[in-house]
Amino acid sequence: MINKRFIVQHNLLPSLLSESEVQRQVLSYLANAGFLAVRINSGAFMQQGKRFFRSYWIKNNGKSKGFPDVLALKNNNFFLFEIKAGKGGVISKAQKEFAALASRFNVSVHFISDLDQVIKIIEE
Repeated sequence: MINKRFIVQHNLLPSLLSESEVQRQVLSYLANAGFLAVRINSGAFMQQGKRFFRSYWIKNNGKSKGFPDVLALKNNNFFLFEIKAGKGGVISKAQKEFAALASRFNVSVHFISDLDQVIKIIEE
């Protein structure tokens, strides 16, 4: 059962929320709605020798950038959400390229800026 209190809270000021706050809302909503909700931490970190290391590699395009922020799984259905909110909410070239690659496999990447959009996508 979905926590109704949580759904009301997200309507406060979605345009002023940071991307990390929207991510927290989305992940909480999805988990509360019975999804396996996964935050994909795709950032890079510096190794010795000043070389960056990323935590994943996309074999199909040979890149390690652009994978969406959130993966939601339930009953053999899945959703990929790229969250763009707050001041820096711009879709990068790598994110566009990953979405194009995913579409070749009939997979949609949903670019969202608030929880309302996720709820609408899930309910459709």
